[in-house]
Amino acid sequence: MITGDKSACTGSTKGRVWYLNYPSISLPTPTRRLGRAFWRTVTNVGPPSKYMVKVTAPKGVDIRVSPRILHFDRPNQKRTFEVVIGGEIGAGIASGSLIWDDGAHQVRIPIVIWDSS
Repeated sequence: MITGDKSACTGSTKGRVWYLNYPSISLPTPTRRLGRAFWRTVTNVGPPSKYMVKVTAPKGVDIRVSPRILHFDRPNQKRTFEVVIGGEIGAGIASGSLIWDDGAHQVRIPIVIWDSS
């Protein structure tokens, strides 16, 4: 929908914004109860490194990341990870983040969850 290129869309992902590989995660919920998995792919732009994840979750929300460590052996290497969000939010909006940290660099992915009812 964004690019106008329909060749990359399949029946299982068409119209599902959580399948886009954005550098953020956005989750509307009409019931305030959460249960969604997201996948993201990152590319190493530096030397070999090992990034560990740090998660900051809003109250009542459980955010799990797998794997918890990303190993990069060379530049331009890609790694995919899964983020599973569960729990419940109150009315309004809640935010958190996950940060990939190698001790010298940090890559932050903001997470926003809102009551869409």
